[in-house]
Amino acid sequence: MTFALFVALNAIFLFFLFERYSNKSKLKSVFAGLVLIAFGIFLSGLFIHFFRETGIKIIVEKLLNAWQWKSFFVRFVFLCVFMEIVVFLLEIFPSKKNLNLNLKQGGGSFAGIVIQIIGICLFWAVRRACKTYPIVSEPVTVYYTLTTINGTFDKNIISLIVLIISVSTLLVAFCNFSVLYLHTFLKSGKQKPINITPLFFIFSVCFAIILLGVAIKPIPFSEYYKISQKLKLPPEKSEFYESEYVKPEYENIVFPEKKRNLVILLCESMESSYADKENGGLFEQNLIPNLTRIAKENVNFSNGLLLGGGVDVSGTGWTVAAMTAKFSGLPFNFSVGTGNFSGLPEFLPNAITLTDILAEKGYKQRYIFGSRDTLLETHGNVEVHDIAWYKEHGMLEKDYSVFWGFEDQKLFEYAKYELEDLSSQGEPFMFGLLTVDTHPVEGYVCQSCENEFDDFQMKNVIRCSDRQISEFVQWCQSQEWYENTTIVIMGDHLFMVGADNNFFGDAFRTTQSESKNVNGHKNSYSIKSQRHWLDIFINSSADYDSGSTKNREFSSLDMFPTILAAMGCKIKDDRLGFGTNLFSGKETLVERYDKATLNKELMTNNTTYAYLEGRKLEE
Repeated sequence: MTFALFVALNAIFLFFLFERYSNKSKLKSVFAGLVLIAFGIFLSGLFIHFFRETGIKIIVEKLLNAWQWKSFFVRFVFLCVFMEIVVFLLEIFPSKKNLNLNLKQGGGSFAGIVIQIIGICLFWAVRRACKTYPIVSEPVTVYYTLTTINGTFDKNIISLIVLIISVSTLLVAFCNFSVLYLHTFLKSGKQKPINITPLFFIFSVCFAIILLGVAIKPIPFSEYYKISQKLKLPPEKSEFYESEYVKPEYENIVFPEKKRNLVILLCESMESSYADKENGGLFEQNLIPNLTRIAKENVNFSNGLLLGGGVDVSGTGWTVAAMTAKFSGLPFNFSVGTGNFSGLPEFLPNAITLTDILAEKGYKQRYIFGSRDTLLETHGNVEVHDIAWYKEHGMLEKDYSVFWGFEDQKLFEYAKYELEDLSSQGEPFMFGLLTVDTHPVEGYVCQSCENEFDDFQMKNVIRCSDRQISEFVQWCQSQEWYENTTIVIMGDHLFMVGADNNFFGDAFRTTQSESKNVNGHKNSYSIKSQRHWLDIFINSSADYDSGSTKNREFSSLDMFPTILAAMGCKIKDDRLGFGTNLFSGKETLVERYDKATLNKELMTNNTTYAYLEGRKLEE
């Protein structure tokens, strides 16, 4: 639809200019105009179909592909027919009144134009959002993200909104006035006041409704409605929460006599799937060769025998939710209007998290990233150093802002500074960071990134992130404090794939497996995604059987006890929150429950989570 409107605009405007400055007869002018219409459609279509890509390699491949040319000519013929229909309708359109551009008297036409602009804006905005974000496929993730947005956001959204509004306005203005002028010309052969009828306003309303209807048709509104209604109901008791949630108790976690330091690298959308097929990934060329090597040299819990990782369950599929799960063994299951995105001073105030446990054992703790997070600020003694902190301390200019805050190149520079400071204080420490350059939609290309791939920018960003993480790990290993330090590298969640940024191709589709859960039923997570977020445990002091690291199915919930075990801690029954210590070899919830049941039970509106959340419960 937008393709048709765009090329129609070009064609009609060319006709308008030709007739305006031509002294030829009406018949010749119309014929020449139709030729220009076809020429305009051809040139516009050629550009949009073949040359709108940024990579020269892709453009050349399209030009040499016979199927692409066939597709282009089919569209071209379709649009020519479309224009003939438009001209025919204009010729038979019953004109009775003159258009008065005075807003008071010509309000109907002005309102119609505004409605068309709004309709096209909404159409493009919704289609763009559905192609970029998992609005159709992951309603839980999108709903909670939209209702709990906190801190910074992708500033590219602003430029996109301005572009959509500007293009839509120009499109509607030129198209309407050019078409109306063409109609007048075909009627009389002379320039006269533009004719219009009340049908124009009706057409505009129908046009906007149809566009919006086409755009929102794929969105599962019923799922969003169910989520919103669930959160309005009072919490109920959950047998699942009461039987499966293990509340962490300080006395049930025993630290080694010499406490180990902990460094956590939480990497935005970092997947084991980025590796090549030979190493368990999905690509012909390895996007993460350094991380693949590091994983082989250390501990990597895998879904198979090669490089692998964990899956996203409900309430863990975006950054804040993933951090909640990895640090507390709980999904992000807040009721709307509570939590770190409202006025409450604490995040899960009645839950005991990783940073609470470390604080109780005397750890100095520090976390750096681009925006603030109440989970870390209100649990334990974590010092959060964000973009505002670095500006206040003169390490960044006051007006500095890149991507979601500041780029990873600076993040790793600051991390070295922070670790030198923490390690000099003579106390056990926890240091964490959150990378951001690999954030959807296209990632951020910093100065150190190389242009190794022509098809998708994100591939270059991932390769760059792989190199930066590896160099930082090497730096850590050269420090005096490394021998008594465990380093954990984790992807926060799976990359959010949309139609416009799907650099996986068809590789992220699911496959069938035959494993069964403890009840003897086929495990739905065995009909699992081939994609997994990456986990690597470096310099772990946990005791484990090598067989416990392969052919595992687990989620972010299991990282909470596993991180502590990697530090040499002994945990009663190897369970904390909803998580299982993976080093123990015991089955996780993902291995015991089918996918549908687990996702449903994790996200129920229940009294246990309400208590942990700090909500007041009725007697």
